[in-house]
Amino acid sequence: MFTHVMLDDGDTYEKTESNQLPTFHFISSEGGMYKFKAYDLHRLNCDGKSFKEYFIPQLDKQCLLQPSFKVIKCEPLLGDNKQKMYPYFAFKGYDDYCTERDRINEVNKENKANGNSDVEYIDKKVKDRLLLSGIQDRFIDRYYRVLDIDKEIFYYE
Repeated sequence: MFTHVMLDDGDTYEKTESNQLPTFHFISSEGGMYKFKAYDLHRLNCDGKSFKEYFIPQLDKQCLLQPSFKVIKCEPLLGDNKQKMYPYFAFKGYDDYCTERDRINEVNKENKANGNSDVEYIDKKVKDRLLLSGIQDRFIDRYYRVLDIDKEIFYYE
């Protein structure tokens, strides 16, 4: 059983001043914590249905976060190649990737400061190199998972 333990700040979840999505914190009855953001919701199924299948926004009602839930099933999130998906930091080539990402961010920051609307993006070859670099041993169990839970994570009142 996972129980909601804290809000980022205050009584409601909202975007922060830096426009970051809030982080939802749940603690397990068996120890450990499960944290997720709104962009992780696609990995929370309910009765085998994905979040986008069961969650229908309703403007006239208040949306509430489920105070607790039980995990019914947990499976690895698989990519198109049927391999487990890992966060970028788990790959051996992450430092090289970050160097390139930081360089591009600096270029984009300079462009914006100079009134230039050109935006650079990380080259696909850089991402491919990262993904082919292999998983660091210490992160071998840190792959993304899909949880099937017993209740819809958000409900309306």
